[in-house]
Amino acid sequence: MRKCTALLLCILLIGTAGCGSSKSAEPPKTVNFTCDFTATYRELEFAGSLERASAGMLKVSLTAPDALNGMTLTWDGETKRVSLGMLHFTVDSALPPSGFGQLLLDTLDAAFCSPGESTLTAAGAQVSGRVGQYEYQLTCEPETGTLLSLQIPDTDLSIHFSNLRAI
Repeated sequence: MRKCTALLLCILLIGTAGCGSSKSAEPPKTVNFTCDFTATYRELEFAGSLERASAGMLKVSLTAPDALNGMTLTWDGETKRVSLGMLHFTVDSALPPSGFGQLLLDTLDAAFCSPGESTLTAAGAQVSGRVGQYEYQLTCEPETGTLLSLQIPDTDLSIHFSNLRAI
């Protein structure tokens, strides 16, 4: 089956080389994962790790900027929680949909539950879609569907993923 798929992909790539047409690629596949990330959100730069155990669940642990090092944002499907050192509190469920964590959670859920159209580009397989009023573009490795980056231009959010591991 793998050899058939690889052969079909090669035929499609050779047959459309130089045509300038869009090529299909694998949508994101690793639904439950941990990874490292770097992000730019508006004028802020963040770094840390993500853990996505299932749809609606996300844990973001920040390592940068220094002022937020050690902060953890957790969505468990029902509760949103923020922790920093000994300070822990639950956040109102009415978070703005354009907030960093909420955008990330909603976009990953949308991309994995109903991936949009995927196109093969020089950067990788790009999956485009919409979450509420925001359009997103998720880039994955073409052969494996491993996440590489996420862009939400209307909110100035750009995230690059690395060291992705399935859980």
